[in-house]
Amino acid sequence: MRALVTGASGLIGNNLTKELLLKGFSVKAFVRSTSNLQSLPGNIELCYGDMLDVESLKSAATGCDIIFHTAGMFAYWGYNTQQFIGEAKQGMENIIIAAAYNKVKRIVFTSSSVTVGATEKQKCSLNLLPGILRMHRDMLLPSCNRNKQRFQKEMNWVLK
Repeated sequence: MRALVTGASGLIGNNLTKELLLKGFSVKAFVRSTSNLQSLPGNIELCYGDMLDVESLKSAATGCDIIFHTAGMFAYWGYNTQQFIGEAKQGMENIIIAAAYNKVKRIVFTSSSVTVGATEKQKCSLNLLPGILRMHRDMLLPSCNRNKQRFQKEMNWVLK
């Protein structure tokens, strides 16, 4: 099975890419030309582009059976909420267009590592991908959860 992973150089995308390879997938890693690729494995196909550029996504999705969408703007603070939501929405729309164009049957949309959830404790351990990803956080980020919920409402019309 051939998978496209957007945001493959990010925390979730990178670990997902490695896990998919272990499971026998052929992986196309969709990254920006400015991405740091040092932690990506060598046995993948690199596809350069931007989730806001639908043509680069169409090209990258060629021949894929599934798209794992992990790309997105990442910031703990100092971002414009409207821009944050707008880029996430446009990126998801472009993923759906690229998937339809290439007759990709399945899209798996993930969120940022910071929107997994807040806790009353100052530190938590999350096992997101069995055996490979453990994350420890020292910050509570409830605003990220609000942005995720807002984005999901914005995207409802696309997914109907």
